[in-house]
Amino acid sequence: MELPLLSRNFISPLPRLTLNIFERTAVDLNYEPLVKIASIVLGIFPVWKVAVDIARGRYGDQREGYRFAREFLNDLSNDPDMHPFLREKGYQALAGDHSLAAGEVAYLLTLKGSPQALKDYVLGRPYLEYLTTATGSKIRLRPKYAGEFDRRWRKTLYFSLFLISYFLSFAPVVLRALGLIGLGQVLPLLVVSASVFLTFAVFAVKEHIRISRAEILAQGQTRIVNESLRSLRSA
Repeated sequence: MELPLLSRNFISPLPRLTLNIFERTAVDLNYEPLVKIASIVLGIFPVWKVAVDIARGRYGDQREGYRFAREFLNDLSNDPDMHPFLREKGYQALAGDHSLAAGEVAYLLTLKGSPQALKDYVLGRPYLEYLTTATGSKIRLRPKYAGEFDRRWRKTLYFSLFLISYFLSFAPVVLRALGLIGLGQVLPLLVVSASVFLTFAVFAVKEHIRISRAEILAQGQTRIVNESLRSLRSA
C-alpha cells in the first residue's frame, strides 16, 4: 500500500538527518587529546616504580657486591685483630656509605635479612638513629619522626609533590593536545619543564621511600633482634 505523499516526505529525510548528525558528532569529538592525557596519567605508575627501584638500589651490580662482601667477611673472620682503620673502611664499603660507623654496620649485619636492613638503614638514616646502651644496641626513629602522624603527613606531602611535579613536567604535551600552544613550542617547553619538575618528582619519591623504609626497619627490628638473641642462646 503506497503511503500518502506527505508521509513519504516526512519519513524519507530521517535517515539522512541521523547520518548527518552522527558524522558531525564524529568530527567534533577528537579523541587524540584524551588519548595523550590518558597516556600521561597511566605513565605515572611505571615512573613511580622505576624511581622507587633506583632509590632502593635495585639496579646495582649484585655480583660485585657479593664478591666484595665475601672477601671482606673472610678477612675479618681470619683476622680478628684487623686494624681498626681497615675494619672501618671495610664496613663502610660494604654499606656503600662512608659516613657510617663500623659499629652501626656490624649491628645491622646481625639482623635477620641483613642485606635489606643495611639498605634500609642507609636510605632511611635521616629519620633513624643508632643507640648503644647497657642492654644492647638498637635502631629507632628519631624523636621528631617517632609519632605516626608526623610520618604520615610527610609521606602524604611527598606523594602529592610527586603527582604535581610529574604532571607539570608533561604540561606542554597536555597544552598541545588541547590546542593551546603550537607544535613548535612543545619540545622547547618540554625540555625545560621536564628538567625542572622531574627533579622535584624524583626527590619526592626518594623522601617518601626514606620514611617508609625507616618505619619498616625500626618497627620490625624488635622481632628480628629477639629472634637473633634466641638463636645465639640456643647455639
